[in-house]
Amino acid sequence: MIHKHYHPNGKPAWSRWVMECDSCHCTAYMMSAENVEWLVSAWPDMNIYCPDCFNAWADQLIISALRCPDCGCIDLRLWPCEPDAHPDDQHPGLVDCARCGAILLVVEPPTWF
Repeated sequence: MIHKHYHPNGKPAWSRWVMECDSCHCTAYMMSAENVEWLVSAWPDMNIYCPDCFNAWADQLIISALRCPDCGCIDLRLWPCEPDAHPDDQHPGLVDCARCGAILLVVEPPTWF
């Protein structure tokens, strides 16, 4: 939520506008260099989140999305591509489960594929 203040002539008093996190209700001045990580949407009715709440929300989304569909394990291994490696030793962005070994995701193949 944004708490807005106006001058007596009706113009916005930008320096007094305060953001309130819709999750934990902490506040910060909107026009401050200390609040650059707050999530404030351009959509009028969306929630506003402080950095801590936004990061917790993002962590939950990532955890819920990155689970092995076979066993439900969250211990996933990413096999990054090494640009200097021989083509036979490169893995095109494979993700596998540390518990059951299921391959979960194959990203766009490299140019040599």
